[in-house]
Amino acid sequence: AAATIRIFTMAGDLVDVINHNASTYNGQDAAVISAQQTNRNTVFPGGEHAWDLISKNDQAIASGMYLYSVTNEKTGTVFKGKFLVIK
Repeated sequence: AAATIRIFTMAGDLVDVINHNASTYNGQDAAVISAQQTNRNTVFPGGEHAWDLISKNDQAIASGMYLYSVTNEKTGTVFKGKFLVIK
């Protein structure tokens, strides 16, 4: 329900930090979702959080492999993984 998502390059550079709160999140931080909303509320099931592939420095990220960590703010448990961006 409450988590901090950190995205890193394979070299370990921090790309973005996303603070997730499931009770209030509706996709407002992803430009594509926000642009498509009219008067309806977007509802994300479970532990989903959209990301517009823009870094914390407002730059589009490159294609490639990225690492992530998700910290559960309630328990402190950290989940780690990787994902691939293909443009």
